[in-house]
Amino acid sequence: MPGCRRFGDRRLILIILLILVLALAVASTAPTHSFFSRTTTVSRNVISFGTWGPVPSVCKVCPCFGVSGICAWAVFLYGNNLCKVSSIKLVKGSTTVVAKKLWHIGDGVLYCVFDLRSVPGGSYDILAKTASGQDTVVYRGFQVIGCGGGWGADLAAAAQATTVAEDPLKFELAVRNDDPAYLVANVQGPLRSRFVSASLVANGTRFDGSVEVVTGSGCRVKFAREGIAPGVYDLLLNRGDESSLLLENSITAAPAPTGRPISLSGVSPNTGTEGLEVEFLVTGENLEGCGRVALVGGTTILEPKRTAGAQQNGLSCVFDLTGAPAGVYDLVVRGADGSQATLAGCFTVVQQPALVSPPPTPAPPVVPDDTPAVQPSPVPVPEPVIVSVTPDPCYSGTLVQFAVDGKGFRQDMKVKLAGGGRLMWPVGCRFASEARLECLFDLAGALPGAYQLVIVEPDGCDNPFVGAIEVIQAEARRAD
Repeated sequence: MPGCRRFGDRRLILIILLILVLALAVASTAPTHSFFSRTTTVSRNVISFGTWGPVPSVCKVCPCFGVSGICAWAVFLYGNNLCKVSSIKLVKGSTTVVAKKLWHIGDGVLYCVFDLRSVPGGSYDILAKTASGQDTVVYRGFQVIGCGGGWGADLAAAAQATTVAEDPLKFELAVRNDDPAYLVANVQGPLRSRFVSASLVANGTRFDGSVEVVTGSGCRVKFAREGIAPGVYDLLLNRGDESSLLLENSITAAPAPTGRPISLSGVSPNTGTEGLEVEFLVTGENLEGCGRVALVGGTTILEPKRTAGAQQNGLSCVFDLTGAPAGVYDLVVRGADGSQATLAGCFTVVQQPALVSPPPTPAPPVVPDDTPAVQPSPVPVPEPVIVSVTPDPCYSGTLVQFAVDGKGFRQDMKVKLAGGGRLMWPVGCRFASEARLECLFDLAGALPGAYQLVIVEPDGCDNPFVGAIEVIQAEARRAD
């Protein structure tokens, strides 16, 4: 019937379309190229799972071999869904070598580092482990060249290209960070073959550079600084046959220099008192982003308690001069890029001035008198009374000279400061008059709070009249 024929034709067309879709899918997942024409082809080594689903798959391994006895051998895996991989290992029989370093460079590239010391030669499978904990074979036929044999004739050309693999432990690097545009490193060591390019690898990022000079004793590599953050990187030297030499953690990239040297013009104020804090302003040029400030005098190096307000032409510093020897100091300022400037003899630390009491007034000469002495009536001695104490409040950690005003003061009286669970005696005390006493107290270690200034009678008893003062922290003084 015509209707049945039309239905059969449609079904036949659907079947043909389905066959075409499956054929295209198979063609798209099948590897069609080889990356080592002299060794082996991808189609024989790769275990492909296609691009459908989260299963990791590898279509290329570079290089496809390793050299036994090398402590750090770098391998790049290219494929799909590699961001799901948590570990990579080489497996041959009972021998398992787990990658000691694994970085993801995008979804399709894995950077692996293997320690091949004491690893026998032979053909290994590469297994990838995902977050689910399942190991999946993603590549077969990774050859380890070395003692023990078994690496096959298909890698003869690769073995010939790497005649004797370099030992990374025999190389030394000198890194130059003084160029604002390029990061340059001189590599010294026994090179066995010529390198054509270089790469920096760290934290899932890769930066390609150039090999500028190659000699039998080393080479010089150069990288554009754009995008390279400060930190430690692996250096990968690449040959033309896609084999490489890996130098782990060998490049330390410092911040790029600004190209503008630091210059210092002055310090204000330029003196400070031993035992006290001092805040001064450093003036000059290109001071923004300075990494370190220090006062240097002989063998003494004073670090700032804090620095603030770093601008292009000024830097504010606070130094604690407790224990600092008196003398002349140099100011040293170092930039983040390693540049340094010194202002010689710009700051002086002076000793704390001592409180000197005036000499006592000499007594008048005694004139003999034949007149019978008349016993005088005892004159009542007025009680000392404190009217005020200045300064109030005062600040902990400092030397404070108090002026005690009142009446009835005598030379044989003493003064003490009580409060905060402590009893402090003055460094010095001077009797100015019957209405004023002057005394110097060291408040180092005094806790904030209320204190009483007490007059001590000659017989050792405390006078009931006291003066109240408040001690506050030195930080509060700066906040005010």
